Amino acid sequence: MAGCAPVELSHEKVSAPDLEPGKANVLWPVAWNGRPSVRCLVPTFGAGGSERVCLRLCNAWAEAGHAVEAIIYGRHEAEFLGALDRRVRVVSLEVRRAREAFRPLVRHLRRSGPAPLLVFGFTQAMLLAIASASRLVRHPLIYREGSLPKSNVPRSRWWLYRPVLRRFDAVVAQSDFAAAELADLGVRGMQCHVISNPLPDDAWENGARSRPGTTLRFLAVGRLSPEKGFSRLIDAFAQGRACFPDAVLTILGEGGQRAALERQIAAAGLDACVRLAGFAPDVRRWLAQADVVLASSVYEGQPNALMEALAAGCRVVTIDSGGGTREMMARCGVAEFVVPAERFEENFGETVAQALASPPSRWAEARDRLRAFAHVQVVQQAYFTACASARVP
Repeated sequence: MAGCAPVELSHEKVSAPDLEPGKANVLWPVAWNGRPSVRCLVPTFGAGGSERVCLRLCNAWAEAGHAVEAIIYGRHEAEFLGALDRRVRVVSLEVRRAREAFRPLVRHLRRSGPAPLLVFGFTQAMLLAIASASRLVRHPLIYREGSLPKSNVPRSRWWLYRPVLRRFDAVVAQSDFAAAELADLGVRGMQCHVISNPLPDDAWENGARSRPGTTLRFLAVGRLSPEKGFSRLIDAFAQGRACFPDAVLTILGEGGQRAALERQIAAAGLDACVRLAGFAPDVRRWLAQADVVLASSVYEGQPNALMEALAAGCRVVTIDSGGGTREMMARCGVAEFVVPAERFEENFGETVAQALASPPSRWAEARDRLRAFAHVQVVQQAYFTACASARVP
């Protein structure tokens, strides 16, 4: 591959003529020279849970003095790019699909030294497995499982986990439940690290709440897509209004299900009390005003929105969406606010009332428990240890 000189570009806007499609374009130079200490491969820095985790890890590593490189497909859907620490070198491959990234990714890695590479996403893992099997890439490879694989991946593709991930030196799961699913799919137990998603310093700023007043503000956060279960949440909220007639529900997020949810809200006559507020890059001000934070996902590897709510001292109520959610709530000592999925609508109002009646000290204790395993300084060190323990050619 022809050399590509670094170009001085801002985080927020990069004009298309400055970059070459299908090449490893350095978006901006950094002070460190030579190979990075650690790399991340993530499709974009768009508004998603894995992208947020990658952002927080890169920033924490840079703050700790490590030389960090983030490789992305392109600048499409790059809402979080402006929040990246300027000490992180970003390389954009300027492609739109995974298969188009193979050549520029391999060329970049072969030119830039064998630093550990943390891979976000199974499609990206397949690319690196092919490159490793072909001896095109000899870097230490670490795969991060971003969800529950048996729920998130079609059953017809489960068989791929064993041949793909045996090419990796380590695997990171967000929960013991996800690690057990990976083991069932053939991932060796000795290479699997269970590490929480990270929450940054500013996630803990709000502290515990006092008991809410008579006007109740419910909040839910997530992409407007079927797996987040917002249609079911709206139904549960409609049934629970008998207990909370003055309550309002705000859903933060954007996605392909917006039109369908708007129709559901209108058909149920909830236009005055249910609002789809769109994507919010910083949910802290919304959490500061929320009386209860709700979650209704069909499945979660680890529920980032609930973690942020607990860190902010909020009361939370969630449907039982499987091991990741149930495990995290139990670790925080608030498992009784997990509603069985088969009775979510029926028990919604009762469980919310119990959460509202619980003392603030209960949520302060949950916050402290969460901090012990999810603070970004704890998590970034665990990830760095997992990456550093991978083999070096």
